[in-house]
Amino acid sequence: MLKCFKLNNRVVFIFLLIVNGLLAIYSVPVTDFGDAPDYIEISKTLLGEGNGVNFAHRSPLYSIIMAGFMTIFDEPAIFKIMVIFQFILVAVSCCLIYVMFLRLFTNKMIPAIIAVASNFLLSTIYYATIILTEILGLFLLISALHFLFRFFDKSQWKDILILGTMIGLLSLAKFNAIPLILTFAALSMYTLYLKKASLTKWAYTLSVLFVPYLIIINAWSFYNYQHNGFYGLFPGSYRGVSRNIIIASIHPENRVSETHQPVLDIFLKAREEYLVADAPTGKGSLSQLDKFGILSELYGGFRIYLLAVPKLNAYYKLPAQAGEYKLAQKLSGFYREIAKQNTRFIWKYRLFSLVNSFRASTSASLPLEYGAINLNILPSAVFWVYKLGFFGMSVFVFLAFFVFWVKVLTNKSKPNFTLLTMFFIVFSFWGINFVFVAEANSNRYKFPADPLIIGLFLYYGREAFQWAKSRNFFLRLV
Repeated sequence: MLKCFKLNNRVVFIFLLIVNGLLAIYSVPVTDFGDAPDYIEISKTLLGEGNGVNFAHRSPLYSIIMAGFMTIFDEPAIFKIMVIFQFILVAVSCCLIYVMFLRLFTNKMIPAIIAVASNFLLSTIYYATIILTEILGLFLLISALHFLFRFFDKSQWKDILILGTMIGLLSLAKFNAIPLILTFAALSMYTLYLKKASLTKWAYTLSVLFVPYLIIINAWSFYNYQHNGFYGLFPGSYRGVSRNIIIASIHPENRVSETHQPVLDIFLKAREEYLVADAPTGKGSLSQLDKFGILSELYGGFRIYLLAVPKLNAYYKLPAQAGEYKLAQKLSGFYREIAKQNTRFIWKYRLFSLVNSFRASTSASLPLEYGAINLNILPSAVFWVYKLGFFGMSVFVFLAFFVFWVKVLTNKSKPNFTLLTMFFIVFSFWGINFVFVAEANSNRYKFPADPLIIGLFLYYGREAFQWAKSRNFFLRLV
């Protein structure tokens, strides 16, 4: 029996490795789309070979790893190596996903389906082919969950130590994941509560969790102090919410101080240019369904910002090498004035950020000018089905969360720790997007939680099916 169990696991692991090996061989690295050029330039800067542009606002871990590979490989081979590396991370992550969902299912086929579905998720394949930090973030989150569950099962200090390390690295891989330390700390404390641990054990566990985390984030903060003139993970400026949503909220009726009037004029001019331009669309774009201009405002902030940057740099006499963070410092007072006037707009898009979190993490297709490479070989219908299907899954999981708590309260029992953890992580990403108004990026920012959404959908889908079957619901339909 044990031998058969191991053999089944081995088949799943080998299949995932083979699939990702084939995808890595087939995929064409994309280096000039989205934020990819920035991450490449950061790696070169770390090696003393960059163009001098300051990218202190970018999360550094992905570029640090790529810089390590750059000491061995030259361009363009380095980009293929990074794609291979990312598909290896996908394979390992999906193996851990399989192991994670074995906790919820006695039938190994369903965890295998979840792992394979997570692997073949269009967002997963898309991000694995682009020089971006998303796949690294996925691997670190799933690894952190793996060690949290190990700590729950065995209460060994080494697991909580590795957990703190993984969360620290995740914070450097994706700045939007920084608040997750609170989620993991709460779940770790709940584990101790369930085991009725002593106060000494509580204090010891918290120390072991936070020490590696604090060492990691302070190491990067010290780097910024030495090289960028501030102590912190990223430069501070007034942005209680996303910069892009503040810019999107700008309208001609806004009034600012005399000092900031030239800045407002620049942004208003850029806004006019944006409104008359046609935004690029990819295959299966849902923008065709937007009859109220919601997407125009949701995505407009970043495009308006890009149009305004050259004139803003000229106004502030900033060199091109100053990068975004220097400009952010100059604009912090302006952002404050605009945000105070447009709170209603910001609250509206706080809600839209939550709803946007339910969408697939990316359209998964590159602009048409890239040609038939990677996922662009697929017909538009595939992207439509994917986007609508994932949105439906997310809404289902959102509703399932309330079913989960109703059952807990009705049965007056302790919640299943695995389900509780998965819900907490998914809702943490959704909550981060809501609080900080991640707007157009909110669907991308929650990407690491996508496998949990798939798994929770299948778990509660099965629960719903069994409930309906037990009440002869399908017979009544016939």
